[in-house]
Amino acid sequence: KFFIDVGAAADGDHSFRAFRKNKRVKSIAIEPLQLEFKYLVKNVLMNQALGRVIPLKLALGEGRGKALMGGEKVPMLSLDDLVEELKLPRVDIIKIDVEGAGLSVIKGALKTISKDKPIIFFEVHNELEGQALEVLRALGYDLVTRDGRVITIPQTRARRFKENSRESNKEPQIK
Repeated sequence: KFFIDVGAAADGDHSFRAFRKNKRVKSIAIEPLQLEFKYLVKNVLMNQALGRVIPLKLALGEGRGKALMGGEKVPMLSLDDLVEELKLPRVDIIKIDVEGAGLSVIKGALKTISKDKPIIFFEVHNELEGQALEVLRALGYDLVTRDGRVITIPQTRARRFKENSRESNKEPQIK
């Protein structure tokens, strides 16, 4: 099972929680900025998670190229390109917290989202990211708010997700 954490250093330890809850989960932790990436790698090593959490220093967007972020020029790929390059058989969960660039990340992930129907945790920072939620709705996703965050769930998995959430009253688990 694969979890892609886009903006991995933004709010801490989603990648670590994912692999602690389910030993079969591998996290691909994406962080483009040097300082935050160093923090991420330090966390991975400190938690003895290398191999289960794979840190990558790059940005995700609509396509390939370079992106200027925080004064740094960083390599950029689409999530679809990343999945193809890493030969991931399936993506089960995506977390996106990219300070306003969520629509670009979603547009670059349409193939993966359509094929795998992952659960998507999404931080909404601006109107463009609100548009990303509309794109996900059009792809057959329901929106659920939890702890102030938006979770988008494929309608085919929504009932099971809601039942699990009520039973455990905890973070959703990969099924």
